This record gives sequence, C-alpha cells and structure tokens, in this order.
Amino acid sequence: MSALSPYDEKTLLTRLAAGEEDAFAGLFSHYQAPLTQYIIRFVKSPQLAEDLSQEVFLKIWLQRTKLPELQSFRAFLFIVARNHTLNTLEAASRDQGGMGEITRHALSLRNPTEDTVLNREYQEFLRRIIDSLPPRSREVFRLCREQQLSYEEVAARLGISRNAVKSHMVHSMKVLKTSVEKDLGIPLSLFLLILQGS
Repeated sequence: MSALSPYDEKTLLTRLAAGEEDAFAGLFSHYQAPLTQYIIRFVKSPQLAEDLSQEVFLKIWLQRTKLPELQSFRAFLFIVARNHTLNTLEAASRDQGGMGEITRHALSLRNPTEDTVLNREYQEFLRRIIDSLPPRSREVFRLCREQQLSYEEVAARLGISRNAVKSHMVHSMKVLKTSVEKDLGIPLSLFLLILQGS
C-alpha cells in the first residue's frame, strides 16, 4: 500500500471506527513494518517484536471507536506499542527476579527524534489531567510536582495546613493514576518513569 496522506488516514480511521475490516487491513499494512522495527529496539528479537506488534494492533482494533478523535494516530499507535512492550518486559523481568532492570534498559534505547513526538503526547496527556483538577488541587500539584516544593513550603505559600496540602495531592495522584491506567494502559509508576527520562 502506498504512503497515506493525512486525509486518507483520517478516512481509514473513520471507516475503522465503523468496524470496516479492510480499513483496519490498510492501517495494518501501512504501519506493521515500522512498528515491528520500533519494538525490535526494545526486545532484540524479530519474532517477539512481530508477536508484540500484532498484540498492539489487536488493542487498536478494540479501541477503534476512539480513533477518529485522535490528533495523531501515529503517535498514539507508537505510545500503545511502547507501553505494551514495556509492560511485557517488566512482567518478564519480574519472573526473572530483576524487576525494572529490563524496563530501564529499554528506556535507555529510546530514539530522541521519535520520542520527541511520543513524549510530547505524554506531557500533553499529563497537562490535560492537571487542567481537569479543581483549581486549588491543580495549584498544589504544580507547586509540589513541578516546583518540587515540600508540603510545608506549599502550606506556607498558600496559607493552608500541611494536611490540606497532603489531601489535595492524594486526590490528584488518585485521579492521575486512574486516568493513566485506564487511558494509557500502564502503571502510574511507569508513566512517571517515562516522563522523568523525557
């Protein structure tokens, strides 16, 4: 299949959302090879990368109704692929007693050019979640997480108690955890690790 223009891709995504299997086949044909190559960088096994890429496309099929709303299908596809691959590697590392080591190694293999787009999507996702918080919770979250202030410092700056600061942060982290696990399909700890490395 020839390279898709943004218009063609948008049309395919709309048809895919309606359940048209040939639209799915078109997207699969366009992205399967580059996606498999991307996954190989993490897993170093062409066969495993191919298996994982097929699992990623299954996830895409299951989420097809959301696809026309995306600003960048390619970025979404590669984020799903990275999340699924890292989850698989983390599970494997747990079985081997070296939890997190393989994941950290995989993160170190990232391609700066490709990951600029992916990390921008993660940052944008985080910004949307923060913007959805109540104003005071949003303010507390930004002071604690972005400016690295302690609970005591935030309490003094805002004229509220340390317990109030803690309560706002617990609520915010709960909202973030739920959104990350539901929308991105990864644990909050892995999301924060990826942001840290970006």
